[in-house]
Amino acid sequence: MAIPLYIFLYIYLAFIVVSLIFALFNIYHVIRFGSLNSTTVFSSFVFVVGIIVILWVSYQWLAEVNWQEFIYLF
Repeated sequence: MAIPLYIFLYIYLAFIVVSLIFALFNIYHVIRFGSLNSTTVFSSFVFVVGIIVILWVSYQWLAEVNWQEFIYLF
């Protein structure tokens, strides 16, 4: 039995989409219900930059993988 690697890529992308939805909810609630001061703006900026950095590093690592390979279980 063989499993192609791109199945794991689709699972990873599903986790990314769910995480980004939660991040958008978080940013919306900070903007909508938080007080607009320098701490809130700075923490929101750090949060968004952190997400961008994580996605960029993730892309750099995943771009090197040959997703057409198979994993043989038995």
